Amino acid sequence: MSEKLFKWLLVIFFLLFITNVQTLIDAMILFNLYITSENLFLLCLIFFIEICVFLIIYDLLILESYSFISFRIEKLGKLLITRKNIGLALFTIRVNYNIARVFKFLRLGWLRYDNPNLSSVWVGISKSTIFQKIFVIIRLMICLPAILAIVLTLFTSNIINLDWVYSQWEYLLEFLKRAFTIKINFGDVFSKLPAVVALLTIVPVLFFFYFHSQKREVRKIIDRKNNESFEIVVIKHNELSKLISKSIYTISENLDYVINCQSLIVDLILNQKIKNMHELRDGHYYAKRNIETYLFKDIPEIQKIAEIIVELTSEELDCFTKLFSVKKYEIWHFYWKFRSCKTSEKLNRLFFTKQGMSEIISNVTELPFEISKEELTTYENKQQASLSYNIYDALKTLYSLKRYNESLKRYLTSSKTEKTLMKTLAKEKRN
Repeated sequence: MSEKLFKWLLVIFFLLFITNVQTLIDAMILFNLYITSENLFLLCLIFFIEICVFLIIYDLLILESYSFISFRIEKLGKLLITRKNIGLALFTIRVNYNIARVFKFLRLGWLRYDNPNLSSVWVGISKSTIFQKIFVIIRLMICLPAILAIVLTLFTSNIINLDWVYSQWEYLLEFLKRAFTIKINFGDVFSKLPAVVALLTIVPVLFFFYFHSQKREVRKIIDRKNNESFEIVVIKHNELSKLISKSIYTISENLDYVINCQSLIVDLILNQKIKNMHELRDGHYYAKRNIETYLFKDIPEIQKIAEIIVELTSEELDCFTKLFSVKKYEIWHFYWKFRSCKTSEKLNRLFFTKQGMSEIISNVTELPFEISKEELTTYENKQQASLSYNIYDALKTLYSLKRYNESLKRYLTSSKTEKTLMKTLAKEKRN
């Protein structure tokens, strides 16, 4: 959505807040009654549409507000990276992370974005059946907007009012009071107990055919296989946590070095890109040295981390990985970064390791022409902007990785209290 449309929506909502809300509600009700000629069905329908539109606009505003705020925080963070202010840059990353968490909570999920590149054949065969369409209609009839629309229609048409609601509420309270003060004749209960027991014996018979049918046996096989797959996902996450714990501090040290040596990295890249770099630097240029001579670090665990992520996102395990991740926000947040971590090459380039820097430099394409000193400044500024973006992305991923690992440890490892409780319960069982 364009920024202009977003601004208009903000203006409309601002006007709604500064205007008398009661006047607006009254005007809307009068408008609805007028265009529907007080027809109950049409009135309910128009309320339903208005509620849905309001909820969609709200969802849209939440999405756009997050994009608006997040973009500006990231822009500030990249500027701080350029100025080597690591503390404030990391502060913007933490703020942005928590803002994302808040906006995820505030979202209603009313907006969905379909893939525009889907196969037309797939779209054709995936169309809902008549029964699925009927089910969708039934769901619409009992969803929250529909219920609200019915309530608003009843109130607007004076079929019900606050006095009626209050009287029904009193009736309900009186009914509950009588229900909980009912006297039980235990003689009657015990006299009817044999009949109740006889009826209860029929219940297992009713379920016998289900539990011993072929359908149930097939489902047991699938359930067993699914449980095995889920166990593999849990074990793989545990392995991943151990590897992250080993490597995360070294990654942070390497990024420290990268942030403090940005001009070096820019020179290394431009030296590969620009033919006459040596002449432009008046012969005093040091970036011809081998990348091995610099203090970029290698992270041995990266290869294994990438392999485990590939396993977790394979066709066989991906749905179980999602099921495992969705329970905790920190795990779910990093799950969506798995795509950029599927190969050791991607991870090495992302964190600017020694191997990653070698690949970054070797993949730079040399310009087919020479440039002037004035043009060199432009190239340096562009390369610095690109580098600050990549460093900021690395820091974001590192922070997300740390939060993921901490959450994973708490999720997978029993606390001291839990262990003590389990030992106590185990002793009681043995006694």
